[in-house]
Amino acid sequence: MSNLSLRDLATVTDGSLHLGDLPPLDGDLGAVNRIDFHLDTLLPGGLYWDLPQSSEAGFGKAEVAFLRGAAGVLVDRHHTEPWAGRYTLRVKNSQLAMRQLAYFLRQGAQRQTLLLWPAVARHPWLSALRLLLECPLLTEPCSSTPTIASTTEVCSGSRLRVLALDNILTPDVDATLLLATPNLLILGCADGHWLAEQSRQSLYRIIESLPPDGAMLYCGLSDRCPEPTTTATARPAWVNAFVAAGIRCLQIGSKTPADLQLRPTPQGPGSHELVMAQFSLSLTGLSHAQAAATATALGAALLLGDTPAALLDRLRSVSLQQFLAAMPPPWTWPGVRSRLTSAPQDPGPAA
Repeated sequence: MSNLSLRDLATVTDGSLHLGDLPPLDGDLGAVNRIDFHLDTLLPGGLYWDLPQSSEAGFGKAEVAFLRGAAGVLVDRHHTEPWAGRYTLRVKNSQLAMRQLAYFLRQGAQRQTLLLWPAVARHPWLSALRLLLECPLLTEPCSSTPTIASTTEVCSGSRLRVLALDNILTPDVDATLLLATPNLLILGCADGHWLAEQSRQSLYRIIESLPPDGAMLYCGLSDRCPEPTTTATARPAWVNAFVAAGIRCLQIGSKTPADLQLRPTPQGPGSHELVMAQFSLSLTGLSHAQAAATATALGAALLLGDTPAALLDRLRSVSLQQFLAAMPPPWTWPGVRSRLTSAPQDPGPAA
């Protein structure tokens, strides 16, 4: 459960909190457990944050949100009376309020946040990340921060929590990224293609979601290619924008100029070599997708501060191939939505 209270939210955003008749039982100490930006995806009990650039009609949005079960609404353009048992929070500028809340959430964070974009928020990337980052599965939601629309918390450890970004094709993706307060973004090939189509202004808004010491990892290898050498690895212009902003970046490809290279070896299918300035590592018995996922997990661990020696020791202590083969499919994991994976619509009961 979130430890962000209505009182904290009103204080941080310099807003005016109005409780309806028959106010919430906890009053202004009630928790803000979820924040949504779209009426279509609004879940009962959450806070509807009215964004100025929302594509939905401006008039009556707060009333529609209450009708759909919102516990409260945040507005900056007009006053809305809260329904019984609900609340409204009026701020001077909702965009400024969002940045104020993001700063507050980041200052209070006790763990680093890793945010997976849709192309890598699936098996086997999740399995490899869990292994090398030593991040256990969630048995129940345990975050102390509100759930942000379009994200799912998939695993959590003492030093790290891993979130999956459900959808980047929404106008509120900037707001979602900002309030998710990531320290490290991990992107796949399809995500990179989408970023390549964005304007410079849009890129800067995404970069703003990271702290000054944040990092970005881009796996430019497509898991649909039978051989990694068929994938171009030249540094994309959007990656240069991250670098110019001072963000630490690591690119995975099949050849120079990639920082971490994944190359097939003459031993035959399923045999790869990972090469980086600090080390080289042979991987056998893995599909191209599994090898790319392993390279991504290694890169993430390095960006999070692990040393190559520690990672190699960790890999020696476990059979990666057996681990990936024995790992239950992600759609059976608590907290992971089946639409994040390539799972069938009816995967059956969890193993």
